Amino acid sequence: MARIKPHMLMIGIAVLFVSPWNFSQASRGDLCDKTPLKKETTFARDLLAATEIGTAYSYGTGYKEAAIYGKDDRVEVDRRAYPFRTVGRLLTEWEILDDNGNVVDVTQFSCTATLVSDCHLLSARHCVVDQKDSSSKGAPRKRLRAVQFIDALGRGHSIATTKTGATTKPSDDYAFLKLSSSPGKELGFVPFARRSSEAFPVGTKFIAAGFNSDLKNGDFLTADMGAEKVAPSTDPKILALKADTFTGASGGPIFAMSEKNVPYIAGVHSMAIMKRDPATGQIVQSIKSDDEKQKLSVSVASESFAPGLKKFIQGSSCR
Repeated sequence: MARIKPHMLMIGIAVLFVSPWNFSQASRGDLCDKTPLKKETTFARDLLAATEIGTAYSYGTGYKEAAIYGKDDRVEVDRRAYPFRTVGRLLTEWEILDDNGNVVDVTQFSCTATLVSDCHLLSARHCVVDQKDSSSKGAPRKRLRAVQFIDALGRGHSIATTKTGATTKPSDDYAFLKLSSSPGKELGFVPFARRSSEAFPVGTKFIAAGFNSDLKNGDFLTADMGAEKVAPSTDPKILALKADTFTGASGGPIFAMSEKNVPYIAGVHSMAIMKRDPATGQIVQSIKSDDEKQKLSVSVASESFAPGLKKFIQGSSCR
């Protein structure tokens, strides 16, 4: 989740993708769109020198907001191409509360969300719920005031209903949102399949997409086209990958490809396994190892959320 400067909220809405593209009916998420995933030429990136490994997960103060593993493999992708046109920004506005519950400030954050039906979104729980807990010592309390989804055409859509994972456990870091409108009728949506992390062997490649805030202020969708599973699974509900992300990518889709070369959602991006040492303030590995395979980003595998998402969609029909 990326914090947005106060003046950026409306700017981001106004400048994004105003061309009235027309999309084929074959791309509405019904598994018949075989448009190849398009890898664009890597655009110039003015990254911080010696970027520290950290996390794209943002609750509390124990985490840094980046996870670049060695060479930065993120590329800008074509928002007109399926499935990338189904991915949008989730903008949230929060009231910051003092110890007495009084509002002392208002701030905005940005995450990523994906259309999984004409009007339903998949994102991360921590994007819409204040997850302050024992790991968040010193962090102010927040109360969600407004949520808006910005689609590939730059249009804003309000949220009608929201359902999230029940706890702050990593495997519950998912959120389902129903929009008041149905942009998926035009843009399409991406299917999801119930898969445990164990269903994917080591070496499986994925695509991790998101609005990373360090690249062009997070206004453009980027993806690590070669996110890779590099170690055996230890939890069937957690998909640990070597994937380059940054704050703002939280809630982004982890795309896998079917045997028929059709993209589907295998997970939703949550965080990276890195943390800040509270004693020194330095970024440290939460798994103490020199093995690069231990430096992983964490996504919630669809095993955790697919049954609930299916029920949520079936119980709240689109307009």
